[in-house]
Amino acid sequence: MLEKILSIFKSGDMLAYSGNRSFDVGNYISAIKKFNLAVKKPLNVYEKHEIYSKIGSCYYHLFLYEKAIIAYRKSIEIKANDHKTWSELGVAYRRNGNFKEAVQCYEKSILLNPDYAHAHTNLGANYTYLNEPEKAIEILNKAIELDPSHYVPYSNLALALAMVGKFDDAEKTTKQAISLGSKSGSELLSRIKKLREFRDRPIDPNSFIIWQN
Repeated sequence: MLEKILSIFKSGDMLAYSGNRSFDVGNYISAIKKFNLAVKKPLNVYEKHEIYSKIGSCYYHLFLYEKAIIAYRKSIEIKANDHKTWSELGVAYRRNGNFKEAVQCYEKSILLNPDYAHAHTNLGANYTYLNEPEKAIEILNKAIELDPSHYVPYSNLALALAMVGKFDDAEKTTKQAISLGSKSGSELLSRIKKLREFRDRPIDPNSFIIWQN
């Protein structure tokens, strides 16, 4: 038993554990250094794909989206069927302005796990930005069906409904988002009101979207 404990301390697991501790307190640079050392050593508890995914999350929080994408892709090279990593890769692509690539990642995540609500929410938000509100409405309704407790899909659904002229439904959906804890509900209601008043003018969907991360 003692030998097993000592082997863990000598392996990359202790570094990975320490990296997670640094990550939890927001010390992402320190976490990256520890994770990068961890993947070069033997691992008994942690797996390389999850460490690379965590490196991606560190870079994401540091707004270094290109590096986040590289790390998430390394994770996927090791374990291609991790639906959460595919969704996180989509978030990194979206933050980097690559919305079409983000859509592909979310679709892959959903293919791997059709019940993963976060991926549905993000995919719906992407279609809203790409000015395809009908698709967004369908997908965001599915996200709400899967997880009716989270305000984010309601907020994005409200925007998509407003984009197709369903302003009463949009306001009702925004109020649902507010009841679930949305902090931007009042602003969204104000924007929907302006869209109702100037419905024939072009809009910038990205100024309304409440992204799921």
